[in-house]
Amino acid sequence: MRACPVCGIELTRTKYEGFPVWECAKCCGRLAARSRVKAIERTRRKGREELVREAVGEKGADTTHELRCPKCHGPMRREPLHRYLDVRVDVCRSCDVIWFDGGELALLQLAYEATPGALRDAEFRERIETMSPERRARFEDNLRRLEAGPSDLGDAFAAGVVEGVLCAHHRRHRPR
Repeated sequence: MRACPVCGIELTRTKYEGFPVWECAKCCGRLAARSRVKAIERTRRKGREELVREAVGEKGADTTHELRCPKCHGPMRREPLHRYLDVRVDVCRSCDVIWFDGGELALLQLAYEATPGALRDAEFRERIETMSPERRARFEDNLRRLEAGPSDLGDAFAAGVVEGVLCAHHRRHRPR
């Protein structure tokens, strides 16, 4: 059994933004693998309004006392959550997990939305969604070729470089 480090009640396994986490039904705290936090931060399944409701509605008192890891029962260290957000989370270095008090995962996502990287991601998603069907088909075909492997990518890059060099050479040396 994994008990909540704040309330002591049993944690339940669930998904947050499609990723597995352990959740406390009482305080709304969540335990997540550190390796999943970046992906959770950038996932856009929940809308902004839902994240705000979660951040405000689940917000409990920030734990200030030392917590014990629900997995190994060792001490957890308090660390800053995000450079743009004044929130500290509890981290177990042994198990590589992070305890988020209620609402803190939503705060993390909201903070990420304001970063330049998130704004670029949103712009990219919008460009893809507004592509013509023909252009989208070409884009998806190019993606499939990239996923085919490095040799195909290397060949495509080499062909593009050679073609670009030949075109530049031809432009410089064509008769006038």
